[in-house]
Amino acid sequence: MSINLNSASWKANDLKDEKLYAALLLAEGDRRLAALLQPPLDHVRDEADLASDEGSRRHAMCPDLYRATQSGSINRVMDLLGFKEDGVSHEITSMLLDWKPELANKRDASGSTPVHYAASSGDVTIVNTILDRVPLAVYIQDQEGSSPLHVAARMCNCSAISCMIDLCPDSFELCDNHGRNFLHIAAQHGGKEISLNGHDLENIISIINLVSRKPDLKKLVNERDNEGNTPLHYASMNGLTEVILHLLKVSEADTTLMNNEGKTALDHAVSLDSFFLMAGAVATLSAYGATFSPERQDKVIKNWKDETTKWIDRVSDNLIIVSVLITTIAFSAAFNVPGSYNGDGMANLRQARQYNIFLVLDTIAMSASVSATVLLVVSKAVSQKGSWISFSLSLIFLWISLFTMELAFFIAVSVVMGPGKIATKCIISSIIMSFFIWTVLAILNICSPAKLETIRKFLSSTKKKRQTTRQIAIQFPKLASYVKRWNWFIFLNFFLYFTTVAVLWTI
Repeated sequence: MSINLNSASWKANDLKDEKLYAALLLAEGDRRLAALLQPPLDHVRDEADLASDEGSRRHAMCPDLYRATQSGSINRVMDLLGFKEDGVSHEITSMLLDWKPELANKRDASGSTPVHYAASSGDVTIVNTILDRVPLAVYIQDQEGSSPLHVAARMCNCSAISCMIDLCPDSFELCDNHGRNFLHIAAQHGGKEISLNGHDLENIISIINLVSRKPDLKKLVNERDNEGNTPLHYASMNGLTEVILHLLKVSEADTTLMNNEGKTALDHAVSLDSFFLMAGAVATLSAYGATFSPERQDKVIKNWKDETTKWIDRVSDNLIIVSVLITTIAFSAAFNVPGSYNGDGMANLRQARQYNIFLVLDTIAMSASVSATVLLVVSKAVSQKGSWISFSLSLIFLWISLFTMELAFFIAVSVVMGPGKIATKCIISSIIMSFFIWTVLAILNICSPAKLETIRKFLSSTKKKRQTTRQIAIQFPKLASYVKRWNWFIFLNFFLYFTTVAVLWTI
């Protein structure tokens, strides 16, 4: 094996193929790399048998690695050299940079350097290894003007960003071809380029916190790109409520800044297609004093998105079926009472306290479901504003009917079981309470327009906020209604929770 490697190294040096020569030198001291390079080298022929042209001789030595280096495919070279997450890639990087530091500045076809790739993958050790030897590599930008900082921000790699800024403190000032800094890119991440998940959202917030902690970086929060957009503008365009909240609360972003089109962050938020994203973004911005760009109030057009109206109609059709079904079940339960009837047609358990509680809960369930059915029917017949109010109220009544029917079921089971059976009753009540709590928490997490503190701020009354809230109410009557109904839903669940505890306590 060593003879083959020595021979191949000599040939590579003779051909002045520096990249291949470096790889072969590394392979001489690494058994894993030697084993990787062995198959091509088995086919290396004697000098007399090789083709006379230079290209054929190169191909004969290590075709896969040679083609990868010639094509500039860094990913393929990494695969061939055994770049894994077990530390080998870090050692190879150090050895390559010790041999030839200028490799850190080499670009591929897109203008990317090894630091770009390391920042993209979030490998902080590789980033640190390269920049420790060649600090200026962090300033190299690709064809789009993106520095490694921009790449790390696009992939939400906060650790890589922190590493690069610590090693090269002034690198944060780099902007791409559109004049965007790395905070612009992080706030823009939730757009159409890359799908956003919960882990990425946490990392974006970590990037914002990093910027807020360093005094030198704070100016990035209100920095504008070539189109005049700040990071807050981009977060508002994408409806990233949590990012907006942290930019306002932690970084104290300026909500009054307008871009080249004369639009503020709030103007972008109201243009979101998704109603729920728009509601969260607008409520959060308004809560922290954001304003619209100057506009005549008599020119404000009410925003009624056809998609939202169609969604209400579609969901109403399904909810009507559910509410009618609950009404039918509640009505039947009133005449098929626990314990059945005696010969006189009277309920056998009519003297039991639990039986009376069952009747009350069943009556509430039936009445609430009937009200929900009527409101859903009305929502399809009245104006758009009235349809939204009727729809949101019907959801509250439907929720009451579902919950009281579940409580009625528990009471009916308790009556049939009779006195005693404490353990069984505790298990059943625990199951009911657990599902109730988890369901409410899931709804609060999925459908909440914003955090409770933000909603409270949104509904609080100051002169500046009243003017903005009035404009929101004119332009987006659904939004104001949605936030108010959401508060009702929260208080309703507190009431239902304590009601449940009281009912279970009496059993």
